[in-house]
Parts: sequence; C-alpha cells; structure tokens
Amino acid sequence: MIQGLLSCALGAFCVAAFLSLTVPGRSEPLSEVELITAAEASYPPNIPDEVRGPIPGPKIDVISPPEDVAQKSPIRLIIRFRTFGGAAVDTDSVRMIYEKKPLVELTPRIASYVTAAGIRLDRARVPPGTHVIRLQLKDTANRLSVAAFKFSVAP
Repeated sequence: MIQGLLSCALGAFCVAAFLSLTVPGRSEPLSEVELITAAEASYPPNIPDEVRGPIPGPKIDVISPPEDVAQKSPIRLIIRFRTFGGAAVDTDSVRMIYEKKPLVELTPRIASYVTAAGIRLDRARVPPGTHVIRLQLKDTANRLSVAAFKFSVAP
C-alpha cells in the first residue's frame, strides 16, 4: 500500500484516498473525534483525596480542624501519618499547599511542626472563609500520598 501511495502520479488524489481509508470492520472513513471539549478543559482541576498504589503509601488523617464545623482562629491543626510495609515517613518530602491561584506554598511555615507521626500546630492563625489545603508526602520506600482537606473559619 505504501508503494502504491509513493508511486501515485496524482499526489493530492493519493492523500485524499489515504485520508478516507477505513478501519477493518468499520464502513465509515476515519474521522476526527473531539476527545475533550473546550468547556471540559476549562473545569477546575480535580484534587485527589489520596493517591495510592498496590502497596499503600503513607495514610494522611486530618484530625483537626473538622470539615463540618466552622472554627475560630487560631485553629488547631492536627494531622496524623500512618505508614505501611515497614516504611517510615520521609519528613523532608512533606509539602503543604494552599489551593489558590496562584498556589501558596505553606511548607516553610509548618516545617518545624512536622514529625514522622504527623503535624501538630496548636495555634494557627487563619482568616475567615473556607480554605482548601493539599498535603503530599512520601515514605522511605518512595511511595507518594496526596490528600486535600477543607475547613471553614468563622468571622
């Protein structure tokens, strides 16, 4: 077939013939498919609750603040990490990101409160409103976990 295309005297005709080829078992010619629409592409990104493989990475449990009860500032931030398969949390891999545009890196603000067991910050000042935080970390086996949590602070 390629030799036929190359030896074709009418190049434009051959290109048109090639573009109208059919897939075996289908009677209509190949056509363009809109896989993702412009409207779909404009949706906000999805933040996974957790990313886990066949052997789970560290589990991220948000103890405080609760999602369903508005808090007063300063809030208590308590997050527990649990590991699996004999691995430990790589505390240098912990990142905390405030989900805004642009993203706000909170990691330097909480770095001294991070341990292999979790994060404990008893008095964190936060302005009124609803806040979404993404937390990601790896264990010593290089397994990644990501969790997002939301909480509200009353005026």
